[in-house]
Amino acid sequence: MPRRRRPYATTAIVLWVIGALLIVPPLLQLASGSAGAQGFAPVGISIGVLLGIAGTLLFFTGPKKPLDDPRDEPVDD
Repeated sequence: MPRRRRPYATTAIVLWVIGALLIVPPLLQLASGSAGAQGFAPVGISIGVLLGIAGTLLFFTGPKKPLDDPRDEPVDD
């Protein structure tokens, strides 16, 4: 079975790393109960999750395939 090409794999991995870097610190602040977590944590968590979703979509996006044009087929008379 041939390996599937992933043209946006590097970009997806970068988005996953940035998303993780935005999610982990606010979660640690929320777990410890610090007062600073109330303002920053929801923003970091929501943006981090959105970046994770964007990375997942890019990772599973395949290469563009040409559309079959019915006008190119020969006509039977």
